[in-house]
Amino acid sequence: MAYRFCTFVSLSLLAGLSLESRARADAPPASDARAQADDEFNEGKRLMDAGQTSAACARFAHSQELDPKLGRLLNLAFCHEQEGKTASAWSEYNGAAALAEQKGQDERVDFAREHAAAVAKKLAFVHLDVPTNAVVVEVDGTGLSHERWPTPLPFDPGEHKIVASAPGKKPRSLVVTVDSTPGIQEFRISPLEDEFQTIAVPVSVSAPSPVQPEAPPAHSGGSLVPGAIAAGVAAGGLAVGIIFGLEAMSKKSSADNDNVNDCPDKICGPAGRSLINDAQSAATVSTIGFGVGLAGAAAATWLFIRPPGGEKSTAKLIPMVGPRLSGLAMEGSF
Repeated sequence: MAYRFCTFVSLSLLAGLSLESRARADAPPASDARAQADDEFNEGKRLMDAGQTSAACARFAHSQELDPKLGRLLNLAFCHEQEGKTASAWSEYNGAAALAEQKGQDERVDFAREHAAAVAKKLAFVHLDVPTNAVVVEVDGTGLSHERWPTPLPFDPGEHKIVASAPGKKPRSLVVTVDSTPGIQEFRISPLEDEFQTIAVPVSVSAPSPVQPEAPPAHSGGSLVPGAIAAGVAAGGLAVGIIFGLEAMSKKSSADNDNVNDCPDKICGPAGRSLINDAQSAATVSTIGFGVGLAGAAAATWLFIRPPGGEKSTAKLIPMVGPRLSGLAMEGSF
């Protein structure tokens, strides 16, 4: 992959300290801050001579923060160059060169530019592959403007924390180790995930089973028990009718027999009248018996052939006895 480097972009990114230092140089500090800055600067020089480079750089940085001056900035850049922080040194040298040029200090301009050119050959560049859904990118706590994302930028060798974030997304942190070897190193930031993820839960929806109509109760064509009772009543009634009918005919025949002389010339005596009365009673019972028999036969026939699903049938026989009447009666619901 080919990259085009823009010195102005890199300067605008990394010369923040020098621009800030230039602004502070125009405003005179308080006397106590200047005194403290001098103490920090002198301690930095002592530590530098003692070979304690990192500690010396920290003192120089604090001194420049308290009382920004061109000389202090040049010492800080030189210290960072010795410490191996090439990107910081390169930025500070370029800032010092611009400030020295404004002040007309040509020797310091040349010194700063020569060292900036030497350090530029040692720079390690980092290209960040930023996800498309990221909105903010910070490098070591400092925001990186959106237009600089696609540009390879100089980084100090060592560890750096890169954080990409966006509203409604979980921040993505990436700790990278930049090698001191000059060249371009690539680091990819994975796409940001939603802060609140929606979990899809599959739900199985089945069609309702069709309602099967209930099968009608099995039926053999009629009501067996009530039908059998009705048939028995019919048989009993017919038997009574036949028996008493025969008895009525017998008594009537006896009364009409002239040999007995019970009713000579159709005029009956006491004995004849008794036979006639018995015959009439027997005939009445016979008639009732035949009626009950026919009714029972009709009921039995209907019970055997009636359709299913009707109300429960009940039946019972009731004996009937009277002065001139005796027989059976059937009562029930069908």
